[in-house]
Amino acid sequence: YRGHPLNTGIQDRFYALRDFNIANKLTQAEYDALTVVHDGDMTDITTANPPVVAPSAPGWKLLMNQHGGWVGEKVMGASVTLNGTVLFTTYTPTGYDPNSPCLPSGINRAYAISVTDGSATVDINNDGAVDSSDRSMAVASGSIISGVTVLMMGDGRIPTFGPPQSCTAGDPNCTCDANNQNCTTDQPPSCLAYAPSR
Repeated sequence: YRGHPLNTGIQDRFYALRDFNIANKLTQAEYDALTVVHDGDMTDITTANPPVVAPSAPGWKLLMNQHGGWVGEKVMGASVTLNGTVLFTTYTPTGYDPNSPCLPSGINRAYAISVTDGSATVDINNDGAVDSSDRSMAVASGSIISGVTVLMMGDGRIPTFGPPQSCTAGDPNCTCDANNQNCTTDQPPSCLAYAPSR
């Protein structure tokens, strides 16, 4: 199932389901004996700061109602897990122009959260603390972002997940013109990827 991008009535969630038997080959009888996990069995980490998920819990869920209530935020593509961080994108419709039906108006968000408990893993808002406000950030785009692509730089640089890199005259990573204007950085741009250092 993939949610319709313009559906504002959807109440979507992101789930992390734990499999405690990944290394064991189960018989059909053992599969049949497993308990079915329901939504109510999952630990709701939506407003917890920091989230606490018991080691024996079947998993956790994050409700997509943190940015204005149930307004249609939905996961539109597959998630990627890298070094314990789950990366995924969402889309929230904000309007519809019948004269331009192929150009939906909405907000894309990119999430970077711990696979273990759904806590933020990156200081996205650059306030010096990693907390629940760092679970996601709005991403400017002229269209709906469908998913996450992880980039590994061949020259050892690590793409970052966060706001654009600032660059001002005097910064050793900046190159400016003769008047210390029009500065550019040699640092990688912000990406929808978070890669661990080697």
